[in-house]
Amino acid sequence: MTKFNEQQLQAINFHKGACGVVASAGAGKTSVLLNRIKNLVETHDETQSDILAISFTSKTATELKAKLEKMGLDRVNVGTFHSICLRIMIKEGLDVRGKLVQQWKAENWFKEVDKKPFMEDILGFIGYQKSYMRGVDDEFASKDSNYTEEELRVFYRLYEQNKKLEGLYDFDDYLLICLDILQRNKGKYTFEFVLVDEHQDSNLIQNMILKEIC
Repeated sequence: MTKFNEQQLQAINFHKGACGVVASAGAGKTSVLLNRIKNLVETHDETQSDILAISFTSKTATELKAKLEKMGLDRVNVGTFHSICLRIMIKEGLDVRGKLVQQWKAENWFKEVDKKPFMEDILGFIGYQKSYMRGVDDEFASKDSNYTEEELRVFYRLYEQNKKLEGLYDFDDYLLICLDILQRNKGKYTFEFVLVDEHQDSNLIQNMILKEIC
């Protein structure tokens, strides 16, 4: 049996409302999260399907789900922001599986502008702008790059135009599309309890999605 300290028990036994847990690596965050879910179901008689646990990587989400299943909590919703958004998109009739833009394809598009494009730089910049909901024609959020803002705007426009022409999407599109769905369907996709692992890494659009599903 895991022995919890006073602060861990506070988090595990917390029922309703907003609760933030700050802990260093190896401090038992996952155990606390798992046992809080268990406590919600067994002590407070909450419905498993009313609980959503969000992790930041597919690997962690898979491990979390496996541990919950071992605890008999196999109906708790678990996933990353992107996988949860994909589920919502599919429910709304938009199945984009198999339509992810591949890096080699994007590289070919960018070669129209630069024969040797710095892919990590360009795609990192585009993803950063999308996380702040900045489109091609918007004022960009500040981010270091080897390219000028004008050059990056050309890359961004080329990227979005070609994706649209070929019916392709990227992971950032999942979040943007999902947020639009949530905002147009208030209350349709909500959960009573939302537990977010590594919440300090959430960006603007992820926080807006959280606001809608809470």
